[in-house]
Amino acid sequence: MEYRKNDVRYERIKDRFSARILTKSPENTSDEARQVFDEDYSDSDGDGYSNLFERAMGLDSLGADNPQFMPIKLPDTTDGKQRISFIRYKTPLQTTGEDFRYVVEKSTNLRTWSRFGVLHDASKDIDLGGSMERVTFTTEDPLRDGGKNFLRIRVYKP
Repeated sequence: MEYRKNDVRYERIKDRFSARILTKSPENTSDEARQVFDEDYSDSDGDGYSNLFERAMGLDSLGADNPQFMPIKLPDTTDGKQRISFIRYKTPLQTTGEDFRYVVEKSTNLRTWSRFGVLHDASKDIDLGGSMERVTFTTEDPLRDGGKNFLRIRVYKP
């Protein structure tokens, strides 16, 4: 958080965030909008990802993120299984002082989500250095013809 507050963009982005909140919810005050700027659930830079998610992925919560560092759906393979890959901290508590938990879930309807049937494929892990790694998760079963699965990454702190 201190690193973020010392960023030269911090105050400018905070002002922009406050203006965006006030446009959407005029009943709020500028002080209220500025208070939630650093909250984990907030999306300070307006890119659709919460501050918590961006910190856990090693992304920039004050600006545009390079697409190559975002979670990606890997191309379909001959085995019919779906795959998602993302960058995470190997040992977040030791590296960042925050205990991030990464959960990959699947759904067939975008309403109910489950971690069952999704496996970490450690053979595809890539050490990126700096306590970061790119990991890959795979569905246990192949996708049925005409079937749909959706994969997501959920990040939380206990």
